[in-house]
Amino acid sequence: MSGNVEHNSRRGSKSAAPSPVLLKICDVIKEEVDWLWFQRIPKGKLTIIEGDPGQGKSWLSLAITSAVTCGTHFPGQPPRKEIIPADVLLLAAEDGAADTIRPRLEVMGANLERVSILLAVKDSEGQERHLSLVEDLSAVDKALSEGQYGLVIVDPLNAYLGTQLDTHKDAAMRGVLTPLTRLAEKYNIALVCIRHLTKSAREKTIYRGQGSIAYTAAARVVHLVGTSPDNKEERVMVCTKNNLCPLPPSFAFEISGTEFKWKGEVDVDVERLLKADKDGRRTALENAMDFLSEALAERPRPAKDVMADAEHAGISERTLKRAKKELNVQANREGGSKGHWIWSLPVDVKESKSEEDDIWTSLEKSPEESQKAKMSNSDTSEQMTLLDCLPPPQE
Repeated sequence: MSGNVEHNSRRGSKSAAPSPVLLKICDVIKEEVDWLWFQRIPKGKLTIIEGDPGQGKSWLSLAITSAVTCGTHFPGQPPRKEIIPADVLLLAAEDGAADTIRPRLEVMGANLERVSILLAVKDSEGQERHLSLVEDLSAVDKALSEGQYGLVIVDPLNAYLGTQLDTHKDAAMRGVLTPLTRLAEKYNIALVCIRHLTKSAREKTIYRGQGSIAYTAAARVVHLVGTSPDNKEERVMVCTKNNLCPLPPSFAFEISGTEFKWKGEVDVDVERLLKADKDGRRTALENAMDFLSEALAERPRPAKDVMADAEHAGISERTLKRAKKELNVQANREGGSKGHWIWSLPVDVKESKSEEDDIWTSLEKSPEESQKAKMSNSDTSEQMTLLDCLPPPQE
């Protein structure tokens, strides 16, 4: 008898199995999509604006900020009786508040009283640190609860994902983007995140953004920003994904000195925009250098993973090697002689040549020469480990 009691006690101590949370569709009240910018930026959902550096994504986000704080109509938006001004919360990791953000907003006529920048978060000991959407979403929630916000801009999104999250894994990214989107839904605000593109011209548009495809999958609307193929002085915003309505017409804007101007609808599709951005502008080495800078910007990464991503982006091994040398990427072995190589960006930009560069060079020799070079060094385990993570020389 006591044995049965003990057995039942052990069973009772186990955690209860998770129970389902169900919603009957018949209980759902139908709603129309609430738009911040008609057919371009919805409220309560995630919108991504992506493009290469220097194409005006941040300018565009501040122009949107200005319109929201002043309650003005967006271009191409159906007239409404009244647009109520709203607050805007900025998470801006790249542009300075004093020398960039405020001057631009002033020129655009924004209501500066309605714009706040979330600079950092404080821990329990009062120490400030950079905000991570992985760990500090509650701080964003608290900030939104204390204002009359209509828009949150995260520029760029990858700068607020912490140091441990692997942005190339779908499950990891969905674990961040899903609760972030729910927060936008909770307050019925527009959530706009800025993302840089990779440099590969071989991939479809939806795969061009940095990191996992989960970014694009989570967003209800995605816009691509680039140089107009018809006028190099203009930038064009092309909608590449819209789950809420038909794709709206592309829209052009111009940045002249310190002024931002809306130009109107244009007949430019994504293929023309990407072709204009590609033609004659970048060499393979420049693309590979940008790829490496982006791939290692957040944290050091295993060499195998970087090389696999480079191959997927259409960058050859030889070009990746040249880019690695130009950027002076550092290679360090972790885990002893049986460990793996980790690549990282250098602390400074001084020219140096790592021991791994010699191994790269040996790969250009014949198979016999490569094997001889690999075994000639007294400390062969480090070189063999690196060679094992690279494709073998061709016979």
